[in-house]
Amino acid sequence: MPIVERDPWRTQYFDQVECPDDVFIPTEDADAYRLFPSYRWVYNKLAIAESQGMECGLHGMEPCSYPVFSKPV
Repeated sequence: MPIVERDPWRTQYFDQVECPDDVFIPTEDADAYRLFPSYRWVYNKLAIAESQGMECGLHGMEPCSYPVFSKPV
């Protein structure tokens, strides 16, 4: 099955989904990160925020304004 699923109980959701054998669809971030290295940047939340012109920074930096949303890189 080209859908990469680590939890056997969730395979029931994909049993009836047709997908070409040469297409791999990971359902876990870690698998996607490993399988598609050229797209690893999408897991960098700072890069995503910067690409959208959002104010962002690392933990420990004083924010420009409040409220803030805190999320690990």
